[in-house]
Amino acid sequence: MGQNSDAWAMENPSTTTADKDGDIVGKADAGGRERVTIQLPKSIEPGVTEVEVDISDTTKLQVKVPEQARPEDKLVLSPRPQGEWAIRILRGASAASAEADEKWVPREMTIIVPENCQAGKTRLSVDVGGGEKLVVTAPESARPGDELIFTETSPEEWNCKLKQSSSSKKIDANGKAKAPLPCEVKCAVPPNVTPGTTKLRIAVGDASVLAKVPEGVEAGDVLSVVVQTDGSTVAKRVPDPKEKDKTVLSADGSSNMATAHKITMTRISSNADTLFDRLVQEARLGGAFVSEKIKRGCAPPLNIPGMVAIDHIKADEELVRVPPLMFFSTERCSQLDPELLKAISMLDTKVRGRQVETFHAVALTKLLHEEEARHINGDFLGEFEGPWRPTNDKEKEAITRRIWSRYAVGLLAENFDSHPYWQYMSNQQEFVAGLAPSAESEYMGAMAGDVIAMYECIKKYVPESLLGPKFELGTFLQARLTILSRVFQGTAGSCMVPINDCFNHTGDPGVIWSWDDTTGDMVMTAISDHSPGEELLISYGRRSNVLLYRTYGFTLPVEMEPDWTFFSRGSGTSDDPFTKYLPADLSTFCVHLEAKLVQGSLLKVLNQCQNKKEGAPEDFLEELCRKSLKRYEEQDNLQKAVDALRKAREVQPTSHDWWQYCENLEVGNISEINALRVKMSEYLCLVAHLEIVQVFKGLKEEEQCLALAAPVRKVLLDGFRILKTGACFDLNTN
Repeated sequence: MGQNSDAWAMENPSTTTADKDGDIVGKADAGGRERVTIQLPKSIEPGVTEVEVDISDTTKLQVKVPEQARPEDKLVLSPRPQGEWAIRILRGASAASAEADEKWVPREMTIIVPENCQAGKTRLSVDVGGGEKLVVTAPESARPGDELIFTETSPEEWNCKLKQSSSSKKIDANGKAKAPLPCEVKCAVPPNVTPGTTKLRIAVGDASVLAKVPEGVEAGDVLSVVVQTDGSTVAKRVPDPKEKDKTVLSADGSSNMATAHKITMTRISSNADTLFDRLVQEARLGGAFVSEKIKRGCAPPLNIPGMVAIDHIKADEELVRVPPLMFFSTERCSQLDPELLKAISMLDTKVRGRQVETFHAVALTKLLHEEEARHINGDFLGEFEGPWRPTNDKEKEAITRRIWSRYAVGLLAENFDSHPYWQYMSNQQEFVAGLAPSAESEYMGAMAGDVIAMYECIKKYVPESLLGPKFELGTFLQARLTILSRVFQGTAGSCMVPINDCFNHTGDPGVIWSWDDTTGDMVMTAISDHSPGEELLISYGRRSNVLLYRTYGFTLPVEMEPDWTFFSRGSGTSDDPFTKYLPADLSTFCVHLEAKLVQGSLLKVLNQCQNKKEGAPEDFLEELCRKSLKRYEEQDNLQKAVDALRKAREVQPTSHDWWQYCENLEVGNISEINALRVKMSEYLCLVAHLEIVQVFKGLKEEEQCLALAAPVRKVLLDGFRILKTGACFDLNTN
């Protein structure tokens, strides 16, 4: 099946039949989803001999040679719905002069859309001769009396064109339909409508009609608008066949959006390793280098899909080199879709200056929708024949689109069920309760709201013709999460780099990534030796589990976490430390604490404490830490971990190795494990900052404090001494 949305694949008849060219279309036991071609040996006996066909790495298919086949013919097996295979014969050299092997001649067939046909629903059976039938769904724009013209574009493909009848086109100057039969138009309910009151202007041919939004519908629902012969309209909500599988979302963010959205993310069922191997194979043909010593796999301590060594690797050995034409970058996307970039650039203030980010997400959404349709239609890519090295823009574009197609299929196989944005959307109450008392759930809610607000802005202001025939919130969310978790920042701006974005993260990497200044290639290079079976890890930055979870949706095992983080926003209430110690304009300010770095927000509030006369800066930090720690210590699901930390410090006061004293540390689902890691990172960060205040007040010896927080402790102790003199404290203060 080509990319033309009006192309139709031939559906298998219920029994095996032969067409006029001697081809076979019938059923077989399916075990794969890729087209397979085999050549018959000279020794076969048609109708008797069975041949074995490899349809995947692990599955074989027994196929009886059709009676019409001859030695050295080729059999083409193509997957069909319901686990069937269509078998087609291509004549071999020994039959070149046979009468049955006449040159293929395309056929054309025209039918009239019947009166009882429902656009987008009715299945039409078209007899195209030779025992073949096309079974198609009437196009959404088809009306009774219209002509559907089917043209055979190849032995396995048909193209469908719609020719409207004169009666179905007629709309008078007042928008009144003159068609002898009612016509139906479907449209999505936009945001900010009032059900039962708002009227939508619906395009009908070259004219339009008004239709009232019915009661009980929500933004994003699909309406069926029936235009009567007198121009009046009746609008009804179209039930979603997948509605039971959809989750009603409630996202509370900074945007003033509708509070309920129905959303589904797409995930195709394919072997991720096989998809990755195909991507690597074609990337190599297109000019990338991927070492034969590495493969996709899992290894301790992360035990999640990543890149693993399968042979000995030396330090300074180059592992992967991907050229820029394969990057899914904002720069490359703008070259291939300049009109979309132009439309989104015009949004400006509507996306608050985030046009580039928005464009990247929309471009990926379109690609994912295209590959989803290709996968559903069984329109699989054939073998890649080059060019090995492109010599002009047309060849470069062909390679880019080819690699992007392979890449997108792999992305559609990814699972975002554990990502916090989706966790918040799909089950807000449970997610918030699981992270309590952490305020991170509030951040996730704001980010979920941001995704929906951006989507609604795009749908409202960007022409549908630029977004493609399908542009759904669920796929847009997938695109945003994919970019968030895979993007690199390079000389060409934000870009996703196929293959290179499969390396997992650690705070102590054995592989580094860099940009080749001459070629623009992105290169992965080993910086230490690796043994077979060892995972190849890069660094996404020395981030705590709190920050990793916010951005990438995963956390590290606690023993690998390099830093701790805590965020706190003032509530504005009278008993809140922000209200008590800070000026009124900072009563709802957000402060960011790190165990190894003093952030600007903390500097600001400590300096501003000088202006309130309610206590010293150290008093603000102490009260903030004590009140916050109390909430964590009251959580039943943290008791084991907090007790384990106490035991670890009884043995070694500077140690934070609480996991060594906690049995069944990470038992539960991945969401529970991530929540525990995030909350303990926040708890340790609070303990570290409380100890800094205690040292400054002479209540604790520094030698009894957590060792990991030594860098920030030194800076803040100096800062408190400076603030005590009435001077301002910044990181440039001597």
